Amino acid sequence: MSSILSQIIVFFALIAFGILLRSLIKSDYYKKPLKLYILNIALPITIFVSIISIEIDLKYLLYPILALLFNLLLYSISPIIIRLSHITDLKKQRTLLMLLPSFAPGLSCFPIINEFLGYSALAQASIVDVGNKIFVLIVLFFI
Repeated sequence: MSSILSQIIVFFALIAFGILLRSLIKSDYYKKPLKLYILNIALPITIFVSIISIEIDLKYLLYPILALLFNLLLYSISPIIIRLSHITDLKKQRTLLMLLPSFAPGLSCFPIINEFLGYSALAQASIVDVGNKIFVLIVLFFI
């Protein structure tokens, strides 16, 4: 079986497993601990292991800076995008103004990056995410 075909099968198996879990676990009593485990333990451990498994290079310092600059660029063009979308509700406009530049897909994309691109790419994505977190948690907070 080719490498790409096996990756596609794994990808769809992950999606099917997620859908199966969602349909089997109906109660919030069971969903909440599972969600907390995934977000607070499993994903951060995966990121930590990927970062310690690569050779940290000085060029990796450039990734958060580039992510921060990209966020600033997105923030500067967000008003134009909002105007083009013809959204008139002021609350929605403010929400979009904060959402559009924070391009973070969140921790949910990291298992997919790990599965298809490996630990090295996951470590690089994690380092890029540092710049995004600086923008979202510090810059947007003051804005």
